Amino acid sequence: MMKDGVFLWILVASMILSGAGSTMTQKAQQLQIVAPCQGCTAESFNHSYMQTFFMFMGELMCIFVWLVIQFVNKQRKVEAPPLKEGKRYYKFYPNVFLFLVPTVCDLISSTFNTISLYYSLPSVRLVLSRCTALFIAIFSFCIWRDYRKKFDLPQVVGLLMLFTGAAITAVASIMFSTSSETAKNPTIGVVTSILGSLFASFFYVSEEVFLRKIQTTGLMGVSNEGGWGMIIYAILLPIFNVVPDPFDTTKKMENLAGWAFQVKTSAVLQYTIPIYLVFTIILNASGMEITNRASAATRSTVGAQVTIVIWIISFAIGWESWDTKSTLTRIAGFILVTLGALIYNNIFKIIPFLKQYNIKSQGRWMGKGGKEEQKIRESETILADIIVDGVVDVEQKENI
Repeated sequence: MMKDGVFLWILVASMILSGAGSTMTQKAQQLQIVAPCQGCTAESFNHSYMQTFFMFMGELMCIFVWLVIQFVNKQRKVEAPPLKEGKRYYKFYPNVFLFLVPTVCDLISSTFNTISLYYSLPSVRLVLSRCTALFIAIFSFCIWRDYRKKFDLPQVVGLLMLFTGAAITAVASIMFSTSSETAKNPTIGVVTSILGSLFASFFYVSEEVFLRKIQTTGLMGVSNEGGWGMIIYAILLPIFNVVPDPFDTTKKMENLAGWAFQVKTSAVLQYTIPIYLVFTIILNASGMEITNRASAATRSTVGAQVTIVIWIISFAIGWESWDTKSTLTRIAGFILVTLGALIYNNIFKIIPFLKQYNIKSQGRWMGKGGKEEQKIRESETILADIIVDGVVDVEQKENI
């Protein structure tokens, strides 16, 4: 038990550091000023589409972590988990095609998020990414009957706090901040971040629709989506190379030759790109293990700490400067968003339940009085409890 506890803390630290590291390395790349060709004027490394392509490459590389785990389990003669009722084991063909629609949604979401990171502060982008839970709640309420049954006063209060916190953060970013090298256009950053959250909700809902009957590990699911993402981007990148950029009509959406030249001539880019891939692998692997060993809610809570770490690092290295009006307002927004997520996921039970079903399972107040709490927790999971943090975990989802 002691070893398991220590290992869990190692996983938590790994997830926080890799989550912060992946965002910071992406932003560090975007802040590089490098000439895109011989004799050209130096310019920012603005290649959101190539950065997203490498994100999917990192996800695909999770297959190697899966292979190592499979090898170790085989040597230790660890039995595979039993097949859950109503599910079937994953087979590469034809089940790989079930990941296509979710991956398209993930690709659009991740691209918007990378664009948002280029135009806004890292901390703002991460806080606004919590809007995903708002959209998921709306779609889940409309689609799944069991979700409506579990939706109670804590979920209402949590979502209201999430919305208020996100709105405060967005307004503070636009009204109180000025364009800088770190945040080139806060308005575009906010809009693209919200669009990223919207498509992220499509991603998680489509995953539930397409993959609810498939039993596989989270790492295998991530690898499938990484593979599809790379294939789709391999098709899109040549097209983006000739299409005008909607954010800057003097340029194309992507400049592949410029990207290659900038990477070739910048040592920072040469180091940060492979480091970003490593962070992506560690983030997914540690996150999946936390979900398996603790819970998805724990993973969601740990994910909130990433924003704090990024905020501290951003102030330390000068990416953000203290502005009393702007900074304090954004801190208030972050606190509201974080508390809202914790209340929504029934981690902080400070709002009483009103429905008898939830009172029976969770207790009316502070978790007290739930006679069948443990039994129901083991057999049921609220969809948003799994996905509020952007968790990709096929195996952990229950049919709802």
